[in-house]
Amino acid sequence: MGGKSALELLEGRQPRVLACDDSEVNLAMVTRVLERGAFHVTRAHSGEEVLETVERQPFDLVLIDINLPGINGIDVCRKLREQQTSRVYLPIIMLTANTEKHARVTALQAGATDFITKPFNPDELLARIHNHIAAKRLHDHLFTMNQILEEEQAKVFKVQTGLLPASFPTVDGLRFGGAYKPFSMAGGDFYDAFERPDGTIILAISDISGHGIPAAMHMSTLRATLHSEADAGADLITIMERLNRILCYCLDPYSFVTFYLATFNPQTGELIHTCAGHHPPLLHDLESNVIKEIPVPITIPMGVDLEEFEPKCSTHQIMPGQRLYLYTDGIIEQRDRAGNFFEMAGLTVTLKSHLQSHVEFIPSLIMATLEKYLEGRDQSDDLTMLVMETPKDAPDKE
Repeated sequence: MGGKSALELLEGRQPRVLACDDSEVNLAMVTRVLERGAFHVTRAHSGEEVLETVERQPFDLVLIDINLPGINGIDVCRKLREQQTSRVYLPIIMLTANTEKHARVTALQAGATDFITKPFNPDELLARIHNHIAAKRLHDHLFTMNQILEEEQAKVFKVQTGLLPASFPTVDGLRFGGAYKPFSMAGGDFYDAFERPDGTIILAISDISGHGIPAAMHMSTLRATLHSEADAGADLITIMERLNRILCYCLDPYSFVTFYLATFNPQTGELIHTCAGHHPPLLHDLESNVIKEIPVPITIPMGVDLEEFEPKCSTHQIMPGQRLYLYTDGIIEQRDRAGNFFEMAGLTVTLKSHLQSHVEFIPSLIMATLEKYLEGRDQSDDLTMLVMETPKDAPDKE
């Protein structure tokens, strides 16, 4: 009983090779060598037959002569490469008696993986085929693992987006809009707006360094802790300190979190806010169409240090008919093809141009503007924005 090859043991099946030569003598010789090497061989006598056979069943490698009747080996190679997708990697070895350098170059330019000259050494042929099939198996394995990872990331993204607000507070005519577009399937940005038991509104936005599943996991921890502390009646400083303590223990030494947190009283228009390394909010007066940055005390980002983390609060009055914009740095740090940042100027100009737009659509309009600014290039960071608009007619103060 013949022993199984290493490749066969690895995959649980014989490697499948499609061999093509218009000479029956040569094809029989190649078949004997390959079967001795424990390969499953399918034979073809023309280029057309190769293309038809590959379309019907998968192979681990194609071994083909250059000089064939009808479609020659080089044209077959070129057609196979045109049909190939990222899912399928098919090694193609050209086998021919032609020793001219030009023929080799032409074959390789057509997509050939390797080139063997007749008469061939059987051991060399088997060794080359084994190596190329091993590379294909590695490619297939990596592709499968990547698919599994993408599926897991998609699940994380679904969970993560489920943690973002499904709806916003409906208090005293306040209007909200929010959008989150991650860099990859899972990201580290986060925003929230919800009503506390005392009737004030919590506003929060955060940017966790890095991307992917770890950042998404930290984001979910952040949100759960925020809601728990806010519902229990903790003040902003207490919430910030507890969040920082948790993140100092769960983040690696090279990670950090920027965080902006505020409470807004819809009855009085009072905004109390604090910040840990995040961009201050923007305030847009809709009557004058003027946008300005609101000063806020800023301490170091979260998750860096327990002793040096000293959050402080300040108060700002939000007037009727104004919009408050919270955003992450990914929005202003996107670059066009020339390398120019979108910057704060790009953001403010865009926001002013949407003065008449409904607040619900503002974040999505910013995302659309950035997509156009990138000119088909991938974004370089998570993109997140939260907007709150106060009604033009102020509510009666108690």
